Amino acid sequence: MKLRYLIMGLLISSFFIIGCEDIETPTGQAIKETVKETNIESAPSEKNVETEIEEKPSCVDECSTNSCDGYKFISCETINNGCKSEVNKGHVKGKCNVNCITSSDCKNNEQCSEDFNCIEKEIIYSMNQDIDVDYLIYKITKAETFTKMGTSMFKKETNGKFIKVYLEITNNAKETKQIFTPRFKIIDSQDRQFDRVSDDIFYISDGLEFGKQVQPSLTVLGAIIFELPNDSEDLKLEISGDWLSVTKVVIVLSNIKNTGTDTTLKEKQDEMMDEVMEEAESQVEEMMSKCNAPFKCSSNCAAFSDVGQKDCQSGQVCCMTEQSEVDEQMDKLMEEAKKQTEELLNQCNSPFTCTSSCPDYMDVGQKNCPSGQLCCMQT
Repeated sequence: MKLRYLIMGLLISSFFIIGCEDIETPTGQAIKETVKETNIESAPSEKNVETEIEEKPSCVDECSTNSCDGYKFISCETINNGCKSEVNKGHVKGKCNVNCITSSDCKNNEQCSEDFNCIEKEIIYSMNQDIDVDYLIYKITKAETFTKMGTSMFKKETNGKFIKVYLEITNNAKETKQIFTPRFKIIDSQDRQFDRVSDDIFYISDGLEFGKQVQPSLTVLGAIIFELPNDSEDLKLEISGDWLSVTKVVIVLSNIKNTGTDTTLKEKQDEMMDEVMEEAESQVEEMMSKCNAPFKCSSNCAAFSDVGQKDCQSGQVCCMTEQSEVDEQMDKLMEEAKKQTEELLNQCNSPFTCTSSCPDYMDVGQKNCPSGQLCCMQT
């Protein structure tokens, strides 16, 4: 048994000796040359090191943090050359107060506004609809267009066009309300906005007064005027709430009738003039029906001097005053005038004055001057 193990050990040893003889062992010189070649290939030359140093850029005016330009997000990023630079990312949701970019970023009943906030969707109303704006209910009944308004003496014209909007306003609150704020605008297809003509109530008879008082549950009527260029189309009326309100509604203005000239003020003045003339005629008729001076009621009237019974009693006629009475009244008037004249002449009035020394031919007597003075012509 021991002999068997000995023979097997010799065989294994011989196998390893034969295998090692086939492996070429490098000499010391070969090892040195191999290391040298490796070092030459891997180590950069001084020239390459200098080139790399020259190609690395010098970063100036680098950003340090992200920033905003209005609603636009400016990102501070490292670019290809290794420097940090500002990159304009535009509008980015969640950055620079941008809460939405399109209406799809908002709820179903909201839309994205111009300042990138989700707001309640704008509902477009039609004319003759009752529209709630806070505590008031508005109804637009009709709209007209023209180029002139007012009267022949007091008028206003435009080289564009006037738009007149008729409104009904009902107070839905429990207390009296007043319309003080500028609540109305017209917006055209070019998104131009036009305010109400500030002095429109001077040229139309049915203008809505600034500060108009509206009692609870009652309705007031009125019209407002806007001045627009001729190319304004697809007009919409925007109505806002009170000072602190953010409520806004939009009504499409349709079937705008061209009247050429608004004559409501002229018609009102003509109506007032007719009433004045009618009142004057009534007064004249009343005066003519009475027996007033210089006539009087009498039962005995000279021929051709009566003018009918007028309001005289039965059996009397309205008769011209007798000549003797006329003469008596004239004498009284003459006597009163004479008295006033004498009183006037007895006073030292301008161009005369009271003085103690008066040149010859310049005094007109003492008049009402103090003792020792004369009424003298002023020089």
